[in-house]
Amino acid sequence: MGIEEKSLKIYDTKRTFFSKIGSTFNKILTPTRVGINNLLIGIKRNTMIKNYKGIESAADNKKEMFEKNFETTYVLYLESLDELVINSIYKKVTIGTASNFEREALSKYYNVIHLKDSDEVEYKYKKQQFLLNLDFNIVKLSNREKAYKEFLVVYLHEMEQKKN
Repeated sequence: MGIEEKSLKIYDTKRTFFSKIGSTFNKILTPTRVGINNLLIGIKRNTMIKNYKGIESAADNKKEMFEKNFETTYVLYLESLDELVINSIYKKVTIGTASNFEREALSKYYNVIHLKDSDEVEYKYKKQQFLLNLDFNIVKLSNREKAYKEFLVVYLHEMEQKKN
């Protein structure tokens, strides 16, 4: 027997068999989760765009209903974008599989979050602008012209609203 066989083995207590399996599953399932989140965001974005178009084409008596539906879908859409940043992009950055675009997005997200301590109203506007801008860039990079053109109208309207 050699000395190397009798030496003590040092185990990292944070890296047990089950934690290794868990981290492996996280690495495997993160792209799937990102895909599901993107699918849900796409559905919510399309619903929001549909309600926005309804506002423009509705008669005066139905316009209020479409505005209420638009506001509801807009809030749900922003919440799903926020969840994308928190769950998917953050996880990709921490496991080291994020692109430069995702790392920059997370950095900008944290800059916006720091506003919450000093000015709540400014924080809400900046967060909405950031999330809209993030999704606009994602849609623009996706090379889907129809989705881009439809979203551009809503994006420009909402960004104009945030300026005023």
